Amino acid sequence: DKQKCDIVMDLDSLLRELGFFELIRTLTFNEKLVFFLLYIKDFKIVEIAKIVGATERTIHNRKKSMQEKIERMKGEINNE
Repeated sequence: DKQKCDIVMDLDSLLRELGFFELIRTLTFNEKLVFFLLYIKDFKIVEIAKIVGATERTIHNRKKSMQEKIERMKGEINNE
């Protein structure tokens, strides 16, 4: 659990440096964990499921949820 917290804190720091404050507020802890492992560390869904102790379906759902949130956020930025 400490490693998971460290990963999410590292991702928050990276997003803060990039100015993605809304993304920090929008994504849940678990979505941030999946985001980091999927996009930063390039793990596969099956590997992430084993690492976080969840089913592959759960990881797919978290991925879909965060992608929808990111798309919604992009739309809001484009409309400003």
